[in-house]
Amino acid sequence: MSNYLIKPKDTVSCSDSKIENTLNPFEDCQTFNLKPSLGDMAGDSLLSFLDWNMEISNRIKVRLLNFIAPDDFYVTPSDDSDDYLQLSIAIKDCVDTLEPFSDLDDIIGLPCLAEIENSWQRGIIKSNDNNAINVFFVDIGKELCMEKSVLKKCPPSLYKPPAMSIHCFLVDVLPLNSSWSTTAFEIFKEFTDSEQLEMRIDVKSSTKYGVYLYKEADDDNLNDRLIDLGHAIAEPGSKLEANREIEQTLLDPHRVSHMDSDDNPQEHISISPCNHSIKDCITRDTVGFSDLSEIDENQTSNENIEEQFDEEKSEHKDSRESSDEL
Repeated sequence: MSNYLIKPKDTVSCSDSKIENTLNPFEDCQTFNLKPSLGDMAGDSLLSFLDWNMEISNRIKVRLLNFIAPDDFYVTPSDDSDDYLQLSIAIKDCVDTLEPFSDLDDIIGLPCLAEIENSWQRGIIKSNDNNAINVFFVDIGKELCMEKSVLKKCPPSLYKPPAMSIHCFLVDVLPLNSSWSTTAFEIFKEFTDSEQLEMRIDVKSSTKYGVYLYKEADDDNLNDRLIDLGHAIAEPGSKLEANREIEQTLLDPHRVSHMDSDDNPQEHISISPCNHSIKDCITRDTVGFSDLSEIDENQTSNENIEEQFDEEKSEHKDSRESSDEL
């Protein structure tokens, strides 16, 4: 069962005797925006499907339901297959008893049921153009054109199970031009094909979630990949742009070297004073990176002088000893 869905006490059913129990409050959900006033058809019940109300920064496992563009796609939590199965069974059990819409003049925004590929789905009527009616199916994230004859009224008992689809867009990235390239579409499909996905919610609007999309247990995300492959740019002023600039700075050896030298041009690492008598011992505190060969030459010169002095001293001693013997 889903961790994101507050369950009703009883199994979803179209039976009037169970409607009260299936209409328990779902505090973690919010409703789709439907018609606020539906006249006599609405009665005392609110005609709407509950939507997800997810927290920012949560990273959850998802499956891709419907891809339209990198800034327009639908996912569903991957651990909600049992919820969808229960809902499908409940619809199937009662669909034969449901009535079609008799009046199509004022139906925009109404919940409905329609059969798609031998499966009955919950939907919201979006537009009505003669006999062609556009319906958004809330559990699969698709909008399709349907004939009025296949639509049935949705019973109130089926309003409360939240819509299974979550409307998303890749946050902090923009297409290179005014629209996404064909290659960007291919990169998205390749990234999401036959993969267990995770998404992290970064922003939330009234209709969509701005997300980072990952492969499971992987920190590489699709947002960055589109930029790395040259088919998107980071949105100016976004967190992604700032993070990428920081990473680029850390990975650029020239800039790192330059920053290091600027941060501390005179490192306080002194060269120890010489054991021999060098007149001016050189330290990096005063001259920075000095040529150490100069110190070596001075040390060698000083050693030569001392050796010569020792030889002269020895010769002088020998001379005095010879004089004393005489």
